[in-house]
Amino acid sequence: MPHLRGRQLVTAAQWAWLRSRRRRPSTRSACGKRWPYLLATNSRDEGRRRLATSRLKDTCSTALDRLGYSPGGVDGGWLQTFDIVSVTATPPATWNFESAGNALALSLWDDFIVASGVQAPNAVIDEAEVVFVGYGIRAPEYDWDDYEGLDVSGKVLLMLNNDPDWDRELFEGNRRLYYGRWTYKYEIAAQMGAAAAIIIHTTASAGEPDDAGDIIYNGARDNAAGVAQILAVAEAIQALPIPPRRSILFLFVAAEEQGLLGSAYYALNPTFEPGRIAANVNVDGGNIWGRTRDVTYIGYGKSSLDTVVEHAVALQGRTVQGDQFPDRGFFYRSDQFSFAKIGVPAIYLDDGTDFIGQPEGWGVAQIENWEAVHYHQPSDELDDSWTFDGMIEDAQLAFYIGLAIAEEDAMPTWNAGDEFEAARLAALADL
Repeated sequence: MPHLRGRQLVTAAQWAWLRSRRRRPSTRSACGKRWPYLLATNSRDEGRRRLATSRLKDTCSTALDRLGYSPGGVDGGWLQTFDIVSVTATPPATWNFESAGNALALSLWDDFIVASGVQAPNAVIDEAEVVFVGYGIRAPEYDWDDYEGLDVSGKVLLMLNNDPDWDRELFEGNRRLYYGRWTYKYEIAAQMGAAAAIIIHTTASAGEPDDAGDIIYNGARDNAAGVAQILAVAEAIQALPIPPRRSILFLFVAAEEQGLLGSAYYALNPTFEPGRIAANVNVDGGNIWGRTRDVTYIGYGKSSLDTVVEHAVALQGRTVQGDQFPDRGFFYRSDQFSFAKIGVPAIYLDDGTDFIGQPEGWGVAQIENWEAVHYHQPSDELDDSWTFDGMIEDAQLAFYIGLAIAEEDAMPTWNAGDEFEAARLAALADL
C-alpha cells in the first residue's frame, strides 16, 4: 500500500482556503464557561492527546509517537482497555414449535441461527408462548406502538426485520432508522421483559465462503484502509505550520463488528465531557476502485456539519450525496452512532459511486459485488486490483473537514427535531 504522506494532502490553493477560515483564538464564553475546544485539555500544547486500542497498539501508537503526538489513555498510556465477555453457544440442531395441534421443526443454519446473551452455563426456553408483534417498534413520535395493550413478559416475540417503508412520512420511507436495526429490536424486547426475540430475516447473505481455503480474516479494506487514512490525516495535521484552534483526538476503536463495543465503551467513559466534543468524523473502510465525482456522506441532512462537508467537497470539485443505500441503516452500523447517542454531531464518510471513466451504475455494482463476495470474509485482502487515488482523495477530504471543524468559532449542532438533538442539549447543559 502506498504511504499517504501528510504533506501531500494539501495543495497550495486548498491551504489558502483553509487559512481563510482561520481566526484569532476566541475567548468568548458560553454558559459562563470558556468556549470549549474539541476534546480540550488544560493547554493547547497538551491538547493533542490520542487513544489507540490494544489490537492496534504497536502500529498506531508507534506511528503517532513518531509524529510527535501524546497519548491520552489511562495513566498517560495509549490505551483505554475494556473487558469483553465471550459466549459460545451450542444451539440445538432443531427448534420445535407447536400450535393447535400443528407442529413445525426448524433446522439450525438452514432455517435459523441463534445466540444467547445470557452469561450462564445454560439458557433454556421451554413451552414459552410465541407472540407476533409486527415490527416490534415503539415510536411515539410516529404514533406507532406494536406493544400497545400487550403483556409480553416471559414470552417469545416474533417480529419483522426493518421498519415500515411504504410511506415517506412514516419512518422516513425506505431509509432504515434505528428502529429497523436488530439491536433496537433486541433492546426493546428486553425492556418489555420478553424471554427471547425472533427476527424474520429475508435479506440476502452478506458474504460467501472463500474458495481459496484461506481462513485468515485480513480485513484489508474493512478496516485497515480506514486506519491508514486516519494515520495519514494525523500526519497532515501535525505538519501544519499553525496548530488547530481546537484539539483533535484520533481514536482507533476495537470490536466494531461485535456491536460497536469499543466506541460504545468510550462514549460511556469519555476522556472529555460530551458537551465539549465538537464533532465526530468517522472513516470506515476505503475506496479501492478509483476517483469519484461524488462523496457519500452518511448522516447528510442531520446537522450543521452539512455546510462544512459541502464546502470541503466543493474544494475538490466533487458533489455530496446522502446515503446511497438508505434501506440498510448505515448510520446506526458504524462507530459514529456511539457518539451521536451522547449528543455529538457526527459524520460518516463513505465511498462515492460515480466513478470517473466508468459507465453509470458501475460503482454501485462494484460495491454490491464486494459486499456479496468479500465483506467479512478472508478474501478481504490487498491485491493488485486495488486503485488508491480515490482513497487518497477521500483522506484529503477527511483532513479538510476535521481541520475546518477545529477552526470554527461555533460548535456544530444537530438540526432542530433530529433524533439526537435532545442528547446534545443535555450534554451542553451538564457543562
